[in-house]
Order: sequence, then structure tokens, then C-alpha cells
Amino acid sequence: MTAVATCIMVLPRVLGNIASRSTYAHACDSDWLQIVLTGQTYGHEKKLNTAQFSLVETGELLWTWTSNDPVENDFNLASLDSTSTSLLPSLGNVTINGTTNELTRAWCYNTTNQCATGYVWPFDGLFFEVQFNGMVTRMRNKYHGWSFENIPGVIMHRVDEKGVLAERLLHTLSGSCKDLKLCISDAMRRRDRIFDPDVLVVAYWLLQKQAAYAIRYCD
Repeated sequence: MTAVATCIMVLPRVLGNIASRSTYAHACDSDWLQIVLTGQTYGHEKKLNTAQFSLVETGELLWTWTSNDPVENDFNLASLDSTSTSLLPSLGNVTINGTTNELTRAWCYNTTNQCATGYVWPFDGLFFEVQFNGMVTRMRNKYHGWSFENIPGVIMHRVDEKGVLAERLLHTLSGSCKDLKLCISDAMRRRDRIFDPDVLVVAYWLLQKQAAYAIRYCD
């Protein structure tokens, strides 16, 4: 095979990789906030998984979640180090039981007081219910048939009492086997500078599942 022929065969693959990286880099350009997970691969269980929350418009780092040992039933992206007062999370600690799918720990920011209850239904598309300060919020993935096996992306919306899609919470995009980006919709922007608890619960579950996947299947 000639060098020219080899270049012709390789070029589409190279261009495809460049396009894919560009798509990932700019996935959240039209959104309010992004969460970037750098997961760990097989054989690196003791290294930190890092999820950084930052404002898209300014690039300002808001806070970071970290964790070790991403085991499905006890993995916890809950170590939170706030680096800014421009936006604070309503919850500083989140744990969802991997067996019961219940929200077993949701502490108020900077306290050990339980602030929220709820659960995730990871079937029939993906559904969450979160109760915070007496208010119940329900959220559903746009794709009814979604699962980790057949559709990699998630587009989460809040839903009304009839299950009709309302404002968009976030969408996800994979950058590689181990990395994931969550783009938080501008509809989630709040004047009181408090990051909504239901968005944090959804983000926690997605980050946890991606990190647990990476440690099992990514080289």
C-alpha cells in the first residue's frame, strides 16, 4: 500500500477524532454551567475521581466533588470545596443507595442536617423525585427507552403533575470512555445564587454511574 493510500485511509479517522473532541469541548457553550468529570480507569481505584463545577460564560470554577473507590453501592461524590461565593450549592453531601435507589443522605450545604428526600427510578428512561423544603420536583429523561447500553446521552427535564416535559435541567456528553460532561441549562439559573437540590441529585447519580462504569470497563 502506498503512503498516499495510507494517508487517505487514516485521514477520515483523524478528522473524525478532531471533530469529536471539538464537539465535546463546546458541548455546553449555550448553557449556564458545566460539570466535567474526570473518571479513573481500571486498576486506578485509589485515585480521585474529580467533578468540577464551573460557569460557562466566565470559566469560573465554583466547587469540586471528589471521590475514591467508585463502587456502585457506596460511591459518593460528596467532598465539596467551595471556591466561590457567586454560587453556592443547596446540598453539600449527596448519597443514593444503589440497591434501593433512595436518596439516603442529602445534607444542607456546610451542615450535617438532612435537607432532602427522594429516589431515582433508573428504568423506563430514567426518573427522579426530590422533596426539598416541602416542595416536590419530578424529573424525567427525554428518551423513554434510554439505558446505559443503547443511548449514551441523557437530556433531563422537569415534568409537571401529568408527566409533561417542562424546563430542561441538563444534557450529557461523553468525551471518552472515562470522561463525562454535564451541561446545566440556563433555565436553572437562580437569582438567589443557590444551586437547586434536584439538579445536584441528578448530577450526583449520573457522575456516580459514569465513574463506576469507567473503573470497570475503561483502560
